[in-house]
Amino acid sequence: MKDFQTYLDEDKVKKQSANHGEARSLRVQAVTRFEQQVQNNEINSKNSTFIFEDAYESLRQYLQSFMAENGYKPYSHEAIISYSLENEKLSKSEANKLDQFRKLRNDIRYRGETSNQQKAKLIKQLAKKKLPID
Repeated sequence: MKDFQTYLDEDKVKKQSANHGEARSLRVQAVTRFEQQVQNNEINSKNSTFIFEDAYESLRQYLQSFMAENGYKPYSHEAIISYSLENEKLSKSEANKLDQFRKLRNDIRYRGETSNQQKAKLIKQLAKKKLPID
């Protein structure tokens, strides 16, 4: 994984003014998405891909909120992961897992792949651990 400065140098992240309103909105959306679409849904073979996507998106939005709060606008999910690792929002192990989940999410979104129940369970656990969920 590249260091965060590389994403800035490659224009995959823009520096801007801190946007606390955007940060709050992203956090609310992340928690609401997780609570409504992921938290209480039992994972099965029919919904595992959708649970996976919503758990991933919840976690991505939550992590991106810290970037908005500190004046960064990402144009890459990899940049969000790198920033989160460097700012101790994710451990090295969590960042590596999330990067693997990012790749699967892209395959789901752009190549019609699916997630199995185990991977949906793993991303759900990671999101639940990181999000401020009661």
